[in-house]
Amino acid sequence: MRIHTRLLVLLLAMLALYGAALVALRRATQRIGNGVLETQLAEAAGHLDSTLALERAPIERSVFDNTFWDEMIAFVSDPDPEWAREYIDEAFPVFGIQQAWVFDPALRLVYAMPGPDAATRQPAVEALRRAVARDPFGRFYGRVGDMVVEYFCAPIQPSDDLQRRAEPRGWLVAARGLDAKYLAKLSAVSGAALTLVPDSGGTVPTNRIDDAASRVVLFAALRDAAGAPVALLRAQRDNLGLPVLRRALVEYNWLAVAFAGANLLLLGVFVVVWVRNPLQRISESLDRQEIAPVQRYLGARHEFGTIARLIQSFLGQRRALLGEIEMRRRSEQALREARDLADQSARAKSDFLSVMSHELRTPLNAVIGYADILLDERPRPDQVEYLRTLRFAGASLLALVNDVLDFNRIEAGKLTIERREFDPAGLIEMLLRTFRPQADAAGLTVGAALDPTLPLRVVGDPLRLAQVLSNLIGNAIKFTPAGSVTVAIAVLAADADSARLEFRVTDTGIGIAADKQKLIFEVFTQAESDTTRRYGGSGLGLSIAQRLVALMGGVITVESAPLHGATFSFALSFPLPGAPAARQLPLSIS
Repeated sequence: MRIHTRLLVLLLAMLALYGAALVALRRATQRIGNGVLETQLAEAAGHLDSTLALERAPIERSVFDNTFWDEMIAFVSDPDPEWAREYIDEAFPVFGIQQAWVFDPALRLVYAMPGPDAATRQPAVEALRRAVARDPFGRFYGRVGDMVVEYFCAPIQPSDDLQRRAEPRGWLVAARGLDAKYLAKLSAVSGAALTLVPDSGGTVPTNRIDDAASRVVLFAALRDAAGAPVALLRAQRDNLGLPVLRRALVEYNWLAVAFAGANLLLLGVFVVVWVRNPLQRISESLDRQEIAPVQRYLGARHEFGTIARLIQSFLGQRRALLGEIEMRRRSEQALREARDLADQSARAKSDFLSVMSHELRTPLNAVIGYADILLDERPRPDQVEYLRTLRFAGASLLALVNDVLDFNRIEAGKLTIERREFDPAGLIEMLLRTFRPQADAAGLTVGAALDPTLPLRVVGDPLRLAQVLSNLIGNAIKFTPAGSVTVAIAVLAADADSARLEFRVTDTGIGIAADKQKLIFEVFTQAESDTTRRYGGSGLGLSIAQRLVALMGGVITVESAPLHGATFSFALSFPLPGAPAARQLPLSIS
C-alpha cells in the first residue's frame, strides 16, 4: 500500500475516533442533564412536603395541645353550651378549624361544632367513630358534598403527665375544608400553583418535569381513614433553570465539536506539511532514481523524532485540557448543589422561625394574658385552679418556644453574654423560691449549700446563668420521684480580681445510664425513647444550657447512675467588682 494511502487511512481512523469520542461526550452531557433534572425534581418534592408540614403544624398543635384538656374532660362529663361556644365555636376557627365533634369514652356524640353549610357538609358520625377507633391520633381526608375536608383526631386526656397513662376521657375530631382560599395560601407559601384534581382510581401519577414548558409537576394522594383515595393534590411550579440548562448543554456540545474540528484541522496540516510533502519528495526522488536526495532525507532522522515528540506533546495537552474541563465541570456542579442546599436550609430555618414566632408566641401570650386577667377578676373558687392550670400550661409552652428560638440564636451566633454585677447567693435564693411550689407539689425537698467564702458580688450575666440553673433544677425536679434536689456553689479559687465558682445541681432521681450521658446534650435527644411521653420536654434544654455555659467559658459535666440520682456541675470564672471579696453565709438554704 502506498504511503499516501496509509496516511489517508490514518487520518480517517483518527476522524472516526474523534467522532466516537464526541458521541460519548454528548451522551455523558445528556446523563448529567438528566441527573440535574432528577435532583431538581426531588428538591421540589421535598420543598412541597416541608411547606405542607409547616402549614399543618399550627392546626395540629391546636388539636393536640393539652392546655385546656382538663376543662374539656369536665365538658365531656357535663356539657356546658356556654363553654362550648367560647372555647370551641369561637376559638377553633382562629386556627382554621371549621367543624369539630366531641365524643365520650364510649364514642357517643357529646357536642358538634356547627360549621359553614353544616346541613349539607355534616359527615356521618358513624364514619367518624370508626376513624377514631382505628387511629386515635389519625389525620385523614374525606369528601363532603363537593369539598375535600381534612380531619384531625385527638384523645381527651388530663394535662398532668402522670394521669395521662389512664384511658382517654373522650375524643376530639376537628375538620378543615381544603377550599380555594386555603389552597391559595398554600400556593403563596410554597411558590407553586396547587389544585385539587379527582382521584384516578387510586393510582398516584408520577412526579415529572415538563422540559418543554420549563415546569415541575408534583402529585400527593389524599386518602380517607381506611386508606381509600379521596382526591389528588397537584402542585405546578415554573422552573426557570431548565432553559438555562438546555442552552448550557447545547453550547457545551458545540464547543466540543469546534474544539475537535480545530484539532483535526491542525493534525491534517501537520501531516501534510511535515510528513506527506517530505515523503512525496522522497518518493519522487526514488522514482527518478536520485540517490543523493534519498540519502539526505533518510539521514535526517531527527526530523521524524521531532514529529513524534510534537504528536506526543499534542496528545498530552489534549488529555490535560479535557481533564481540566471535566474537573471544572464537577467543581461547578458541586458548588451549585452546595449553594442550593444552603439556600434551602436558610429558607427552611427562616420559615420555621417565622411560623414559630407568629403562630405560637402571639396566641400563647394572649392565653397567658387572658388567664391573668381572669384571675384578677375574682373568679369562683372552682375556676381558680383551672385558670392557674391554663396559665401554667401556656407559660410552659411559651418557654418551649423560647428554648427553640434561643437555640437558633445561639446557632446563628447572635446571642451575646452581658457583663454586670449580681449577687450569686441572691440568684440561687430567687431560683429556689421560684421552684419551691413545683417541688412541694411533687413532695420533694429543695435547698442550697453555699460556700461560706462566696463573694458578695461578681460580674457576669445573671440572666443566662439563671437560665442554665433553671434548666438543671427543673430537670432535677421533673426526674426525681422522691427525695431532694440540692443546689451548691463552691469557691474553687479566688484572688483580689476574680473568683472561680463551681455550680452543682444534685438530685436523688431516676439517674442516667453511662452510655446515655453524652446523648442528653444533643439536640432533640432524651436519655430514653419514652422520656418525652412520660416526662415531657423538647430535648433542647440541656443543649441550650451546654452552649450557654460554653459561651461563658465553662463545660457542663454529669455524674450519674441508674436509680442513684444525678449531679450536673460546671465551673465559671467571674471578675470581682472591687467589693469585699467574701462574706459569712449559712452553709445551706432550705
